[in-house]
Amino acid sequence: MPVHECVCFVLFSDNQVLLERREITDRFGDVALNIPGGHMEAGEKQRDTLLREVEEELGVIPISYDFLCDQPFVAQEAQLLHYYAVTEWAGEVLAQETAQVEWHSIESQLALSAADRAALHAMRKGLNNRSLAKADTLSH
Repeated sequence: MPVHECVCFVLFSDNQVLLERREITDRFGDVALNIPGGHMEAGEKQRDTLLREVEEELGVIPISYDFLCDQPFVAQEAQLLHYYAVTEWAGEVLAQETAQVEWHSIESQLALSAADRAALHAMRKGLNNRSLAKADTLSH
């Protein structure tokens, strides 16, 4: 089974993260919260996918971002998810390719996939390490 690479991005502001709410296309018609992201195109670098997907999904341009972690994920296909924290962007956040986006406290106990939970854990850990070092922003 081929592994498809994706870039996921956590917009972070005022101790809150931006998540998307999508309908699950199964017989129950449930909804799910998840970290937005998209597939890497052939020959594309992670940074290029990040810049393209953030603009396509949310209508903003990332200015400050930092790599968080890689996580395997299997749904309809096997994926390797590359997670990034985006802490500064240009433009107004608008849901472009999903029904709805919502801000949630980074400390919230949300029903997320194991991969998304691991990414938020890496982000909290990074924020704690940076605050101990008295750094005030994430940057790439």
